[in-house]
This record gives sequence, C-alpha cells and structure tokens, in this order.
Amino acid sequence: MRIVPAILLALFASACTPDLSPDTSAARRALATPGLAELARAYGLGPSDRLAGATLGRRVRMALHRPGPHGAWQAAVQELQVWRAPLMLDGGALALVTLAVHEGAMQAVELGAEVLARELAGAPAPANAALTLLRSHALGGDFLVWGEGPDRRALPLASARRALALPRDALTTGALLDLLREARP
Repeated sequence: MRIVPAILLALFASACTPDLSPDTSAARRALATPGLAELARAYGLGPSDRLAGATLGRRVRMALHRPGPHGAWQAAVQELQVWRAPLMLDGGALALVTLAVHEGAMQAVELGAEVLARELAGAPAPANAALTLLRSHALGGDFLVWGEGPDRRALPLASARRALALPRDALTTGALLDLLREARP
C-alpha cells in the first residue's frame, strides 16, 4: 500500500496502470471466483445451484481518505490492493464481494453490503471508465470516482449524501478536494 498526497490526480492516474484486478466481465461466473461459494453459503444466499447463474458486476478499486493533522491543508489517500464488485443474479445485486490478492491469486474474502452493492450496480458512471470507491471515515461517506483531468467526477454515494447533505449530482475534482481538505481526523 502507498500513501498519496491529497492531490487526487495522482491517485486516479493509477487507473491507467495495470493491476491484479479480477476479470469481472458479464460472462464470468461468480462462483468460479475462489472463496465465493463458501462466503455465499455463510451469508445465507442459498445453495450453489441457486447461484449458478450469478456473475460479478463491474469491479471498483478501494481507496481510503485519511485526513492530515488538524489545520493541515494536506490529506492523504491510501490506495488499497482490494476491489469490490456486486454479486449479480437475474439483473439485481445480491451483495458486494470484496476481492483481494491472497497467496498470489485473486479471491473473494468478504461478502455483504447489499445496499452499497445495489448502489454501485446502478451508478451512472461511464461504461468504460476505471472506477475507484473512495471511503472517508472523517467525512462519513463514500464517493465513486472516475475520469481523468477536467472530466474527473466524484459521485457522492448515499452515505456521503446523508452525512454531508450533498445532492445526487457528481462533483468535480475541485469540489471533492475542498471537502477532503476540510475533513478533520
């Protein structure tokens, strides 16, 4: 993991670099993901035959915002080697799958967050954009980020809209940076 200054441009430029992210194309059978069948049973999603047609939705890379010391203009964003993808069945999101590299291979390590899974599955991000889920505990919410340069956008998800009284509209990079700079640990 690496710490990046809150000039978010550096964080989201990494979307262009190769990573170990899973193949989450619609054709990919979800239960072929190592660890997922066991998690689905433990989560109470039913027998494997019910989930045989499930797929993993679009993957989203995780990043954490950690504000700097009180009064500091600089915050930090920590990019994680963790991805999340909705578990999709019959056009709906059942749960959010957390994927991480374990012993050199990508595998499912956690399952849950049904509401966030539905929100990510229905997010209005461009189809071909690399996505990052930016979580800020200091701000009390999540942002879905995509794009580059002046076209970069940050969509406040339900948690951020509630905590910060934000509209559903996507924010510009500058507006997101302003929020991050004002956050206190």
